[in-house]
Amino acid sequence: MLLPIADRAGHAALRAAGFRKRTVATDEGAVFAYDWRGEGALPPLVVVHGIGSRAVHLSRVLVALRAHASRIVAVDLPGHGRSALPPSGLHRASMTRGVRQALDALIDEPAVLVGNSLGGLAVIRYAGAQHDRVRGVLLVAPGGAPSRGDDLTRFLGQFNMPRRRDAMAFLDKLHVRKPWYARLIAGDIRRTFQAGPMRAFVDGVTEDDLLAPDELSALHMPGRVLWGTHEKLLPPEQRAFFREHLPPHVEFEEPAFSHCPHFDAPGRLTDEIVRFAKGLP
Repeated sequence: MLLPIADRAGHAALRAAGFRKRTVATDEGAVFAYDWRGEGALPPLVVVHGIGSRAVHLSRVLVALRAHASRIVAVDLPGHGRSALPPSGLHRASMTRGVRQALDALIDEPAVLVGNSLGGLAVIRYAGAQHDRVRGVLLVAPGGAPSRGDDLTRFLGQFNMPRRRDAMAFLDKLHVRKPWYARLIAGDIRRTFQAGPMRAFVDGVTEDDLLAPDELSALHMPGRVLWGTHEKLLPPEQRAFFREHLPPHVEFEEPAFSHCPHFDAPGRLTDEIVRFAKGLP
Protein backbone atom coordinates (compact mmCIF):
# COMPACT_ATOMS: atom_id res chain seq x y z
CA MET A 1 0.00 0.00 0.00
CA LEU A 2 2.85 2.38 -0.85
CA LEU A 3 0.83 4.54 -3.24
CA PRO A 4 -1.66 5.82 -0.62
CA ILE A 5 1.29 6.68 1.64
CA ALA A 6 2.97 8.58 -1.22
CA ASP A 7 -0.31 10.37 -1.94
CA ARG A 8 -0.54 11.51 1.68
CA ALA A 9 3.05 12.74 1.54
CA GLY A 10 2.32 14.68 -1.66
CA HIS A 11 -0.81 16.16 -0.11
CA ALA A 12 1.17 17.26 2.95
CA ALA A 13 3.81 18.85 0.69
CA LEU A 14 1.18 20.82 -1.21
CA ARG A 15 -0.47 22.01 1.97
CA ALA A 16 2.89 23.06 3.39
CA ALA A 17 3.57 24.97 0.16
CA GLY A 18 0.40 27.01 0.63
CA PHE A 19 -2.05 25.17 -1.59
CA ARG A 20 -5.53 25.19 -0.12
CA LYS A 21 -8.17 22.56 -0.62
CA ARG A 22 -11.26 23.41 -2.63
CA THR A 23 -14.42 21.39 -3.22
CA VAL A 24 -16.73 22.50 -6.03
CA ALA A 25 -20.31 21.28 -6.33
CA THR A 26 -21.30 20.08 -9.81
CA ASP A 27 -24.19 18.11 -11.25
CA GLU A 28 -21.78 15.15 -11.38
CA GLY A 29 -20.82 15.34 -7.70
CA ALA A 30 -18.19 17.26 -5.76
CA VAL A 31 -14.93 17.97 -7.58
CA PHE A 32 -11.79 18.41 -5.48
CA ALA A 33 -9.04 20.89 -6.34
CA TYR A 34 -5.84 22.40 -4.98
CA ASP A 35 -5.71 26.19 -5.28
CA TRP A 36 -2.73 28.51 -4.76
CA ARG A 37 -2.47 32.28 -5.26
CA GLY A 38 0.74 34.25 -5.52
CA GLU A 39 2.34 37.23 -7.21
CA GLY A 40 4.12 35.62 -10.18
CA ALA A 41 4.08 37.13 -13.65
CA LEU A 42 2.42 34.23 -15.44
CA PRO A 43 -1.35 34.05 -15.93
CA PRO A 44 -3.35 31.51 -13.92
CA LEU A 45 -2.40 27.89 -14.62
CA VAL A 46 -4.91 25.04 -14.48
CA VAL A 47 -3.42 21.53 -14.42
CA VAL A 48 -5.40 18.36 -15.19
CA HIS A 49 -4.04 14.84 -14.61
CA GLY A 50 -4.54 11.60 -16.54
CA ILE A 51 -6.65 8.47 -16.14
CA GLY A 52 -6.33 6.64 -12.83
CA SER A 53 -4.21 9.45 -11.43
CA ARG A 54 -4.90 12.52 -9.30
CA ALA A 55 -3.67 16.07 -8.83
CA VAL A 56 -1.35 15.16 -5.98
CA HIS A 57 0.79 13.09 -8.38
CA LEU A 58 1.90 16.37 -9.95
CA SER A 59 2.93 17.86 -6.62
CA ARG A 60 6.59 18.44 -7.56
CA VAL A 61 5.59 20.37 -10.67
CA LEU A 62 2.89 22.33 -8.84
CA VAL A 63 5.25 23.40 -6.07
CA ALA A 64 7.92 24.44 -8.57
CA LEU A 65 5.45 26.54 -10.57
CA ARG A 66 4.80 28.81 -7.58
CA ALA A 67 7.92 30.82 -8.43
CA HIS A 68 6.33 31.92 -11.71
CA ALA A 69 2.52 31.90 -11.54
CA SER A 70 -0.10 34.26 -10.20
CA ARG A 71 -2.39 31.33 -9.48
CA ILE A 72 -2.30 27.54 -9.79
CA VAL A 73 -5.33 25.25 -9.79
CA ALA A 74 -5.06 21.45 -10.00
CA VAL A 75 -8.24 19.38 -10.08
CA ASP A 76 -9.04 15.75 -9.44
CA LEU A 77 -11.13 14.55 -12.37
CA PRO A 78 -14.62 13.26 -11.52
CA GLY A 79 -14.38 9.79 -10.00
CA HIS A 80 -10.64 10.23 -9.35
CA GLY A 81 -8.72 11.03 -6.18
CA ARG A 82 -10.81 13.04 -3.75
CA SER A 83 -13.53 13.90 -6.28
CA ALA A 84 -16.88 12.14 -6.04
CA LEU A 85 -18.00 9.44 -8.42
CA PRO A 86 -20.75 10.87 -10.67
CA PRO A 87 -24.20 9.45 -9.78
CA SER A 88 -24.54 7.88 -13.24
CA GLY A 89 -20.99 6.52 -13.17
CA LEU A 90 -17.91 7.50 -15.15
CA HIS A 91 -18.48 8.06 -18.86
CA ARG A 92 -17.88 10.74 -21.46
CA ALA A 93 -20.91 12.87 -20.60
CA SER A 94 -20.41 12.84 -16.81
CA MET A 95 -16.68 13.53 -17.14
CA THR A 96 -17.13 16.40 -19.62
CA ARG A 97 -19.95 18.00 -17.66
CA GLY A 98 -18.20 17.64 -14.29
CA VAL A 99 -14.95 19.16 -15.59
CA ARG A 100 -16.74 22.02 -17.29
CA GLN A 101 -18.80 22.99 -14.27
CA ALA A 102 -15.84 22.68 -11.91
CA LEU A 103 -13.51 24.81 -14.04
CA ASP A 104 -16.26 27.37 -14.66
CA ALA A 105 -16.52 27.78 -10.88
CA LEU A 106 -12.76 27.85 -10.29
CA ILE A 107 -11.53 30.06 -13.16
CA ASP A 108 -12.17 33.77 -12.58
CA GLU A 109 -10.01 35.05 -15.47
CA PRO A 110 -8.66 33.50 -18.67
CA ALA A 111 -6.17 30.77 -17.76
CA VAL A 112 -3.53 28.55 -19.32
CA LEU A 113 -4.75 24.94 -19.28
CA VAL A 114 -2.26 22.08 -18.97
CA GLY A 115 -3.54 18.54 -19.49
CA ASN A 116 -1.76 15.18 -19.48
CA SER A 117 -3.24 12.07 -21.15
CA LEU A 118 -6.97 11.91 -20.31
CA GLY A 119 -6.52 15.39 -18.83
CA GLY A 120 -5.40 16.52 -22.28
CA LEU A 121 -8.68 15.32 -23.75
CA ALA A 122 -10.56 17.11 -20.95
CA VAL A 123 -8.65 20.33 -21.69
CA ILE A 124 -9.37 20.12 -25.45
CA ARG A 125 -13.09 19.74 -24.85
CA TYR A 126 -13.23 22.45 -22.22
CA ALA A 127 -11.27 24.88 -24.40
CA GLY A 128 -13.58 24.17 -27.32
CA ALA A 129 -16.68 24.89 -25.26
CA GLN A 130 -15.41 27.76 -23.08
CA HIS A 131 -12.81 29.44 -25.27
CA ASP A 132 -13.30 32.85 -23.63
CA ARG A 133 -11.93 31.39 -20.37
CA VAL A 134 -8.77 29.95 -21.94
CA ARG A 135 -5.58 31.88 -22.87
CA GLY A 136 -3.72 28.83 -24.12
CA VAL A 137 -3.56 25.04 -23.98
CA LEU A 138 -0.49 22.89 -23.31
CA LEU A 139 -1.22 19.24 -24.04
CA VAL A 140 1.22 16.65 -22.67
CA ALA A 141 0.77 13.26 -24.38
CA PRO A 142 -2.94 14.04 -24.87
CA GLY A 143 -5.42 11.19 -25.06
CA GLY A 144 -8.61 10.84 -27.06
CA ALA A 145 -7.30 10.29 -30.59
CA PRO A 146 -9.63 8.12 -32.69
CA SER A 147 -9.07 4.38 -32.75
CA ARG A 148 -11.18 1.76 -34.48
CA GLY A 149 -12.10 -1.89 -34.07
CA ASP A 150 -9.23 -4.15 -33.00
CA ASP A 151 -6.90 -1.15 -32.58
CA LEU A 152 -9.24 0.34 -29.98
CA THR A 153 -9.62 -3.03 -28.24
CA ARG A 154 -5.83 -3.43 -28.02
CA PHE A 155 -5.34 0.10 -26.76
CA LEU A 156 -7.98 -0.19 -24.04
CA GLY A 157 -6.63 -3.63 -23.12
CA GLN A 158 -3.60 -1.92 -21.60
CA PHE A 159 -5.84 -0.68 -18.78
CA ASN A 160 -7.10 -4.19 -17.93
CA MET A 161 -4.82 -5.59 -15.24
CA PRO A 162 -6.13 -8.88 -13.84
CA ARG A 163 -2.59 -9.90 -12.82
CA ARG A 164 0.17 -8.05 -11.02
CA ARG A 165 2.48 -8.44 -14.01
CA ASP A 166 -0.05 -6.53 -16.12
CA ALA A 167 0.29 -3.59 -13.75
CA MET A 168 4.09 -3.86 -13.98
CA ALA A 169 3.87 -3.72 -17.78
CA PHE A 170 1.57 -0.71 -17.55
CA LEU A 171 3.99 1.14 -15.27
CA ASP A 172 6.79 0.49 -17.74
CA LYS A 173 4.77 2.33 -20.40
CA LEU A 174 4.42 5.43 -18.24
CA HIS A 175 8.14 5.96 -17.63
CA VAL A 176 11.34 6.22 -19.60
CA ARG A 177 12.61 3.36 -17.45
CA LYS A 178 10.52 1.32 -15.06
CA PRO A 179 11.01 2.94 -11.62
CA TRP A 180 12.67 1.08 -8.76
CA TYR A 181 9.44 1.23 -6.76
CA ALA A 182 7.28 -0.36 -9.49
CA ARG A 183 6.91 -3.65 -7.63
CA LEU A 184 5.86 -1.78 -4.50
CA ILE A 185 3.00 0.11 -6.15
CA ALA A 186 1.92 -2.44 -8.78
CA GLY A 187 -0.77 -3.84 -6.48
CA ASP A 188 -2.23 -0.37 -5.87
CA ILE A 189 -2.23 0.40 -9.61
CA ARG A 190 -3.95 -2.89 -10.34
CA ARG A 191 -6.63 -2.24 -7.72
CA THR A 192 -7.24 1.25 -9.10
CA PHE A 193 -7.92 0.04 -12.63
CA GLN A 194 -9.76 -3.13 -11.66
CA ALA A 195 -12.14 -1.30 -9.32
CA GLY A 196 -15.74 -1.26 -10.55
CA PRO A 197 -16.12 2.41 -11.60
CA MET A 198 -12.78 2.61 -13.45
CA ARG A 199 -13.27 -0.80 -15.06
CA ALA A 200 -16.74 0.27 -16.25
CA PHE A 201 -15.35 3.56 -17.57
CA VAL A 202 -12.64 1.89 -19.67
CA ASP A 203 -14.91 -0.93 -20.84
CA GLY A 204 -17.57 1.59 -21.84
CA VAL A 205 -15.37 3.66 -24.18
CA THR A 206 -16.64 3.58 -27.76
CA GLU A 207 -15.40 5.11 -31.01
CA ASP A 208 -18.00 7.88 -30.59
CA ASP A 209 -16.37 9.01 -27.32
CA LEU A 210 -13.08 9.87 -29.03
CA LEU A 211 -12.00 13.11 -30.65
CA ALA A 212 -13.30 14.24 -34.01
CA PRO A 213 -10.87 16.13 -36.26
CA ASP A 214 -12.87 19.34 -36.03
CA GLU A 215 -12.53 19.35 -32.23
CA LEU A 216 -8.82 19.95 -32.77
CA SER A 217 -9.01 22.23 -35.78
CA ALA A 218 -11.53 24.46 -33.97
CA LEU A 219 -9.05 25.39 -31.21
CA HIS A 220 -8.35 29.04 -31.95
CA MET A 221 -6.28 29.92 -28.85
CA PRO A 222 -2.49 29.46 -28.75
CA GLY A 223 -1.44 25.89 -28.04
CA ARG A 224 1.38 23.40 -27.93
CA VAL A 225 1.47 19.61 -27.89
CA LEU A 226 4.36 17.83 -26.17
CA TRP A 227 4.62 14.27 -27.47
CA GLY A 228 7.60 12.58 -25.85
CA THR A 229 10.17 10.61 -27.79
CA HIS A 230 9.86 7.97 -25.04
CA GLU A 231 6.07 7.65 -25.44
CA LYS A 232 5.10 3.98 -24.97
CA LEU A 233 1.43 4.05 -24.01
CA LEU A 234 -0.11 5.90 -26.96
CA PRO A 235 0.44 4.22 -30.38
CA PRO A 236 2.04 6.04 -33.35
CA GLU A 237 -1.26 6.44 -35.19
CA GLN A 238 -2.55 8.61 -32.33
CA ARG A 239 0.49 10.86 -32.67
CA ALA A 240 -0.22 11.07 -36.39
CA PHE A 241 -3.82 12.16 -35.72
CA PHE A 242 -2.69 15.14 -33.67
CA ARG A 243 -0.01 16.13 -36.16
CA GLU A 244 -2.50 16.03 -39.01
CA HIS A 245 -5.45 17.83 -37.46
CA LEU A 246 -3.98 20.48 -35.17
CA PRO A 247 -4.54 24.01 -36.51
CA PRO A 248 -1.38 25.70 -37.84
CA HIS A 249 -0.98 27.98 -34.81
CA VAL A 250 -0.77 25.03 -32.38
CA GLU A 251 2.81 23.80 -32.16
CA PHE A 252 3.86 20.15 -31.98
CA GLU A 253 7.11 19.36 -30.16
CA GLU A 254 8.80 16.07 -29.26
CA PRO A 255 10.95 16.46 -26.14
CA ALA A 256 12.72 13.52 -24.49
CA PHE A 257 9.69 12.80 -22.29
CA SER A 258 7.80 9.69 -21.26
CA HIS A 259 4.00 9.55 -21.11
CA CYS A 260 4.11 11.02 -17.60
CA PRO A 261 7.04 13.47 -17.42
CA HIS A 262 5.85 14.74 -14.03
CA PHE A 263 7.27 11.46 -12.67
CA ASP A 264 10.48 11.21 -14.73
CA ALA A 265 11.35 14.83 -15.37
CA PRO A 266 9.31 17.23 -13.20
CA GLY A 267 11.88 20.01 -13.56
CA ARG A 268 11.90 19.84 -17.35
CA LEU A 269 8.10 19.70 -17.49
CA THR A 270 7.94 22.76 -15.23
CA ASP A 271 10.31 24.57 -17.60
CA GLU A 272 8.12 23.66 -20.58
CA ILE A 273 4.99 24.99 -18.87
CA VAL A 274 6.75 28.24 -17.95
CA ARG A 275 8.22 28.62 -21.47
CA PHE A 276 4.80 28.16 -23.07
CA ALA A 277 3.01 30.54 -20.71
CA LYS A 278 5.69 33.22 -21.07
CA GLY A 279 5.41 33.07 -24.85
CA LEU A 280 1.70 33.83 -24.93
CA PRO A 281 0.66 37.19 -26.40
